[in-house]
Amino acid sequence: GIWVSKHKAHILAGLERDVFPLIGKKPMGELRSKDLADVINKIEERGTYDVAKRTAQRLNNIFDFAMIKGIVDSNPASCCGKAIQSRKAEHRPHLKENELGEFLNKLDNYEGRNYIRLAVKLLALTFVRPGELRSAEWQDIDLEKGEWNIPAHKMKMKKAHYVPLSQQAIEVLKQLQEIT
Repeated sequence: GIWVSKHKAHILAGLERDVFPLIGKKPMGELRSKDLADVINKIEERGTYDVAKRTAQRLNNIFDFAMIKGIVDSNPASCCGKAIQSRKAEHRPHLKENELGEFLNKLDNYEGRNYIRLAVKLLALTFVRPGELRSAEWQDIDLEKGEWNIPAHKMKMKKAHYVPLSQQAIEVLKQLQEIT
């Protein structure tokens, strides 16, 4: 599927950016744990600890596969990810329960583009992802039944999704229908 090919391209791009320039010309059998640790340390120096962890896991998987295929006798990447720092968890900003009313009032009084105000309101009423809202088509929405059926190809996990529409959401969609 599309997600799989995108994912492959993302992994390859990371290897081309972070791994190949440092060790890409060396035969796998000559690489030592120190060589791979140097790659991971260079990524850590940028402060991208999640990337460092994923790269260490990918190197470990690559060398495991190479062992299975008889290309190498051991896996020098097996210990690379053990010393990587963890990034301190930063929670995304969010509205607290007591701030919701004020937010909705400000949204009603928003003086920018009307479709932006309506889209944000619809997000709050349906809890869909912004990308799912942006790719919505009128053929997927049945205002009479109060249903929005998002096809699998528009969903992140490639599984169709049914969204029941409240009367408020239907009213917002009718307003959007007039301007889109």
